[in-house]
Amino acid sequence: MEYVPAPKGDVAAPLQAHVTNLDASAFLGRLALVRIHNGELRKGQTVSWMREVDGEPVVTKAKITELLATVGVERHPAESAVAGDIVAVAGFPDIMIGDTLADLENPVALPRITVDQPAISVTIGTNTSPLVGRVKGHKLTARMVKTRLDSELVGNVSLKVLDIGRPDAWEVQGRGELALAILVEQMRREGFELTVGKPQVVTRTVDGKLHEPYEELTIDSPEEYLGSITQLLANRKGKMVQMTNQGTGWVRMEFLVPSRGLIGFRTDFLTETRGTGISNAIFHATRRGRGRSAHATPGRSCPTARDL
Repeated sequence: MEYVPAPKGDVAAPLQAHVTNLDASAFLGRLALVRIHNGELRKGQTVSWMREVDGEPVVTKAKITELLATVGVERHPAESAVAGDIVAVAGFPDIMIGDTLADLENPVALPRITVDQPAISVTIGTNTSPLVGRVKGHKLTARMVKTRLDSELVGNVSLKVLDIGRPDAWEVQGRGELALAILVEQMRREGFELTVGKPQVVTRTVDGKLHEPYEELTIDSPEEYLGSITQLLANRKGKMVQMTNQGTGWVRMEFLVPSRGLIGFRTDFLTETRGTGISNAIFHATRRGRGRSAHATPGRSCPTARDL
């Protein structure tokens, strides 16, 4: 490639800016990372904020209190940005991915970007062990833990924090093990002392029946491990939907697997493939469960949902 094509968009057209990601600032609060498709965006400008509330489209007026452009790896205040630019804006405390910032006189919404619903949850609370507070300076109180969890929600839309009726513990829902593990590790490094419960699948009741989330799992692996991978996922209620032999000694497999079947899967997968396998999972749908998984081994705690 000799050059990068210029971005498409009309600077003279009415404003259309798409919220593609979120961030947070200690001084500005929630920041919306927007890609400007058409028009111009200015600091202090009043725009139409087009979003969804309880599934219904809502249009409200809002003012851009700060506009930040990226220079190198840092953000710096800017006065304006035009079609093709990606900038961060402040002034929208409840803005979400997929919202549109549009022209005040001619608001036209862009197609929404959907965010996958949480599939796994853990209970996070204060440290209640006899060794609590042994390290000076650690953060111990329920107020500190709750404040930290609430601050994580400002820039991380994949998480949900739910009240479970206890003053010292909360249910934290995320897309998978990795998202929750990153949060717990970050809080540990920041000096928080925590108790973390075992992971549970997030179930929903539809028409009186219990449903659970399913994932689309894609695996690339040397073909010599095909049998062991198939058996590994069969024990976890996985169903193969497609297999492609690439003719180079590698094979690609696609499975539909319950999210609970992927708890602890990565360790077993890397062991079976001697560290050579590559896996990736995305949310597929919520559907009726397929019974209990048979992958539990002695010494391992495996969460299951009753009556699936």
